[in-house]
Amino acid sequence: MTSVMWFRRDLRLADNPALLSAVSDATDARVVPLFVLDPALWRPAGPARRAYLTASLTDLGHRVGGLLLRRGDPVEEVVAVARAARATAVHIAEDFGPYGRQRDHDVEAALARHDIVLVRTGSPYAVAPGRVVNKNRDAYRMFTPYSRTWREHGWPAPPMPPRRVSWMRPLKSDDLDDAPTPGNLRLPAAGEWAAHRRWREFIEQRLDTYGTTRDRADLDSTSRMSAHLKWGEIHPRTLLADLGRQRSEGAATYRTELAWQADPQEELIAAGTGVDACVANVPPTWQSQRALSGRGVRRCRAGTRPRCCRGRGGRRRPGRGRRRATRCW
Repeated sequence: MTSVMWFRRDLRLADNPALLSAVSDATDARVVPLFVLDPALWRPAGPARRAYLTASLTDLGHRVGGLLLRRGDPVEEVVAVARAARATAVHIAEDFGPYGRQRDHDVEAALARHDIVLVRTGSPYAVAPGRVVNKNRDAYRMFTPYSRTWREHGWPAPPMPPRRVSWMRPLKSDDLDDAPTPGNLRLPAAGEWAAHRRWREFIEQRLDTYGTTRDRADLDSTSRMSAHLKWGEIHPRTLLADLGRQRSEGAATYRTELAWQADPQEELIAAGTGVDACVANVPPTWQSQRALSGRGVRRCRAGTRPRCCRGRGGRRRPGRGRRRATRCW
């Protein structure tokens, strides 16, 4: 029996529970390494995002002996690959975004018509959204109590990569086109190994002073791990395991900031929606935190300031708009 591992925001082999589940579910560890280039996400993506994702997929492809890359509607492509492999299960890390959840629901329904199950194991977060709740079983509205409960909840140790995988490719793979980096933009090195190298360098050189220097624009003091975490080239659980062996103020600060990764998702899921990544070449869409009290999330036009960042009547109050803007998602 063959399993399908559908990679999305988990472009790594180590610390990947979904991959371990796919391997354990397969006979003789036969797994299809699938990535679907979804036009709904690829077309509006900017050139920088396309270039980085292409580099990351190339790195993962080298590590598995070649990804099975498919272009098109995930509902059609995932089902076609699973049927061609005669798989009984497709394994994924759970997606909590509104588009991703609907996409996975549609894929799951299409697979079920062919007696194939969609297995969700793990997520891009150290603690999956929805697990950190207050005494009333509701989502927290303030970050400080949320982060305290988040730390108390804890997370498992990072699992090791599978010892042996027999990678299968039942269909022809589409070509991964070149995505040139725009202009003179210099992107960070992509891939799982690059993520681990950057993280080790940060721990050794800048972590101890991170708590006091992270906001200094004149210093190179941040970790630059955002892109690696975005595409799951390294998991927050791996970072937290390393931070747990550190005793500096910088380590404590960085650990708290990792809690921010899931906190907006927690609040928006509680409001019946989720966080959509901005993939177009426009400023990120503002989302008003003030609108989370049962009315859902009020979305403003890209590039405009929501009312929660202004004074009454929509007019920005001098000296206060910028402070309030930090509270909006």
